[in-house]
Amino acid sequence: MEDQMYISIKSFCRAHEIGLDFIEEVLEYELIEVQKTEDDLLLPEEQLERLERILRLHYELGINMPGIDVILRLLERFYSF
Repeated sequence: MEDQMYISIKSFCRAHEIGLDFIEEVLEYELIEVQKTEDDLLLPEEQLERLERILRLHYELGINMPGIDVILRLLERFYSF
């Protein structure tokens, strides 16, 4: 796993007091990319901000995963200009 820094998904869930089912749903919609190990999923450090944004959109604004997917795609297109 080269020189890239990774964050344990289990640690992320504990720190943010969320269940792994939330991460499973995020992965189902392919909103983040993770590395799999024998006993955990690892989040590349550059994906941390994106996952925290997803968390806020879902829990603070009540947006479902399809809505978050649309929002993130629009933001990516906006910032690519």
